[in-house]
Amino acid sequence: MSTKIIAFILLLQIPNVSAQVQQWINFNTSNSPLPTNSIHSITIENDSIRWIGTWGGGLVKFDGINWTIYDVHNSPLPHNIIYEVVIDRQNRKWIATQGGGVAVFDDTSWVVYNTSNSGILHNTIYAIAIDSNDNKWIGTWGNGAVKFDGINWINFSTHNSIIPNVKVCEIFIGDQGIKWIGSAAGLLSFNDSLWTLYDQTNSPLGRWAVYSIAPDKYDNLWVGFKFDGVVKFDGESWKYFSYENSDLPSNTVYSVAVDSSNNLWVATNGSGIAKFDGNEWTTFNKSNSELTDDYTFWITVDMYDNKWIGTLKGGLSIFNENGVRLK
Repeated sequence: MSTKIIAFILLLQIPNVSAQVQQWINFNTSNSPLPTNSIHSITIENDSIRWIGTWGGGLVKFDGINWTIYDVHNSPLPHNIIYEVVIDRQNRKWIATQGGGVAVFDDTSWVVYNTSNSGILHNTIYAIAIDSNDNKWIGTWGNGAVKFDGINWINFSTHNSIIPNVKVCEIFIGDQGIKWIGSAAGLLSFNDSLWTLYDQTNSPLGRWAVYSIAPDKYDNLWVGFKFDGVVKFDGESWKYFSYENSDLPSNTVYSVAVDSSNNLWVATNGSGIAKFDGNEWTTFNKSNSELTDDYTFWITVDMYDNKWIGTLKGGLSIFNENGVRLK
């Protein structure tokens, strides 16, 4: 079946060598082939290809010039709402969908895993992570997490673990193989034998909804909570940042990422994005920058330190203090 491929070339007029670098580039349905302005996730492949998961427009591939759109009409993609895309060591794209299970795409063929043909217990998939043994860890809506080794499916739920019977919004796998599970009712860790739930009994945390987890260059974990700000965990101690105790602009955190200078970047739902350099917070929003929407779903950082920002209604924003570089 044919796939719509559209070339869209940015023409930047630079009048002289002293002109300012372009810190922001924004793509939307008016100036690009994006099928929708609601961008839920961005994943970078081989430092050059961006896989963009949309809310209702399917999956978009962007190499800096060409746009390729995959949706339910022109491909076997089972649903047009994409929560996340991760890439395995064979460069296969594992795509978490709302209601369609997991789609796997190797740039040529597709495989779809759902409740009818696999061990997945729910077809709405929020999160996917891949460990050092190439096992896939899959977070579902209300049915815990699933481990898939390529043959066998192992479910972790209230029946055999302490995962609450809620959606699993985030999974991150640390360097030592520890699985960090972000659920709608708290942060958990699993070292393949022992489960730990972090709440008020053993940490400053409550059973807060975890939406994002990212490591920094010192192996600290940064955890973003849907309603409760951000925390840094160094393996022993916790440092908590909120709207009330810092200049974090909102407690509603949907995504966190760390750049090459170890700055933390936070995507908030309603207050733009924020940068934390370890001492000070800086906020970028519609009123003080070229960010197109203060409601941001996702932020990721590429090898050039471009910040790729998915917004609710403003399309895709790319920000780099030193000038955006797409190729």
